[in-house]
Amino acid sequence: MSFLENKYKSIHNSYYSGKITNLFLNTNNGRTRTILIDNKWNKEIPFFIHEQLKVGDSLYKITESDFEYYMINSNRDTIKRDVNKFYRTKYFNKLKER
Repeated sequence: MSFLENKYKSIHNSYYSGKITNLFLNTNNGRTRTILIDNKWNKEIPFFIHEQLKVGDSLYKITESDFEYYMINSNRDTIKRDVNKFYRTKYFNKLKER
């Protein structure tokens, strides 16, 4: 299996969910910021999503999907983010070349 295929499938088949327990407002990694999920693991997310979130909002990604969802409790809104676009595009373009 090629690196692209491994990376694409790893992201595509991953799953996670949890509540945002810290927004780490003082961290700045350029275009991303860190959030803490269920007081257990950190996740880097784009700044434009980070600024819309509050502690208590939720995040989830299901298996066999390239999208993660942020559930905003205050207005019952959902932000959908394509987390696999780069590797999906590269991988499928590579398949077309064969």
